[in-house]
Amino acid sequence: MNGRDMADEPSRARGPWGNAESEGLGLPARLTLDGVVPFLIRHALLDPREVVDQRVRVVDVSRRNSNVVVHRAAGTGYFIKQSRDATGEMAMTVANEAMFYAFCAHDPRGEPVRAFVPRHVTYVADADVLVTSLVEDATSLWQRCEAQSTAVGVGTAARLGSVLSTLHQTGREVAVADVNAFGRGAPWALSARTPGPEFLTHASLGQVQVTRILQEDTSLSAGLDALQAEARVETLIHGDLKADNILIGRHDQALLVVVDWELAHIGDPAWDVGSTFFDFLRFWLTSIPLSHARPERSAVRIDGPLRSVQSAIRAFWDAYRSSAKLEGVEASTFLERAARFCAARLVQGAYELTHEATEISRLGVLMLQVASNMFAGPDAAVRQIFAIPHIT
Repeated sequence: MNGRDMADEPSRARGPWGNAESEGLGLPARLTLDGVVPFLIRHALLDPREVVDQRVRVVDVSRRNSNVVVHRAAGTGYFIKQSRDATGEMAMTVANEAMFYAFCAHDPRGEPVRAFVPRHVTYVADADVLVTSLVEDATSLWQRCEAQSTAVGVGTAARLGSVLSTLHQTGREVAVADVNAFGRGAPWALSARTPGPEFLTHASLGQVQVTRILQEDTSLSAGLDALQAEARVETLIHGDLKADNILIGRHDQALLVVVDWELAHIGDPAWDVGSTFFDFLRFWLTSIPLSHARPERSAVRIDGPLRSVQSAIRAFWDAYRSSAKLEGVEASTFLERAARFCAARLVQGAYELTHEATEISRLGVLMLQVASNMFAGPDAAVRQIFAIPHIT
């Protein structure tokens, strides 16, 4: 269990967009920081004179993958990504992301999505190196919220709702016409209570605890099983939507760019919506004091963040629903399913929190409790937690 919502091998599909260069250049297996500039020059992405004039700055921003930011004094910079494992699952997801960007850049059907994704520059298959344009003067939505100690703003939430709806509408034709273009499947979180034998090899003691809770809590186990049976495979989705993967402008209030499309696949659009609900709720959940503080003081601190989160959730949902033209029963059914996917994402969040832990944390327990309640009463969750009124 690696804490990521992998669909059923979405990265093994290959689209018709010619996204990969494979030139047999004899590139090194790993692109080192010192090798970035020669790599860019070799691929005609950098003028050697820029280097001589010291107009290029290379910064290592690695996380799960090896990531490098290239700042240029003249011209748009680059974001370079290479998997740490050139032959395993991580390499497959980078190739999958490259295919998505190539679709947006070269397929006319991807045109509506281009405005809110980084520009595809190149993908060199021999080295498993993806290069996209750098989103200048931007920060992640999560960093903004942490720095300001505020929930997602209503305006940003509404723009995200419209953006996500555009993606889902665009992806429906791809799902039907290009059956082999992207992988298809459901999030791994839906089958988390029945892990395979490889789970015992990689799981932490904390994750074993989470699994035991899933197996013993009837609301969680029944809710996950029902979602696994109902999950749809009908359009292109992001698959890993969260505030960390949303960039907003530091000064340009209209700028919103969605990044990290490694898990893009054909799946259920309600997973993306539910994941967004979870991410908004995460700000509230992490603000809850889990110590032995006086209850009356805790209530005051909890209520304020929740109201802000509810405003963002309503703005996001209203924009998504309006753009997607969801009405009546169709809208209420979709929203109820998205609420249950939010519960599944809370389960995944508990796994992520215990990735290297020997026991589940109080926050992890809280996430599982909220998930259990949401599975038991998704309609009540929509009204009481999301504060979304009944749809008529």
